[in-house]
Amino acid sequence: MVIEIMPDAERCDAVFVESPARAYSLIKRVGPELVIVCLEMNDQDSFQALSMLTLDRQTREIPVVIRMT
Repeated sequence: MVIEIMPDAERCDAVFVESPARAYSLIKRVGPELVIVCLEMNDQDSFQALSMLTLDRQTREIPVVIRMT
C-alpha cells in the first residue's frame, strides 16, 4: 500500500457512523468527497447501504474505499 501525503492538502473533516442503517442518510445529507467503509463479509446492512449509494444519482459519483475486515 502506498500512502501519499500532499503538503498543500486542505484540512479535512471526518464523520464516523457505526450503524450502516444511518450511513446512507448521513452521506446523502453531508455530501462527502470520499466514503471509507470497513466491511465484514456477511454484513448485509453495509452491502445494502453501498448499493443504495450507487443507485442514487446524488451519491453515485462519490468515491468509496472499502476495507474488508
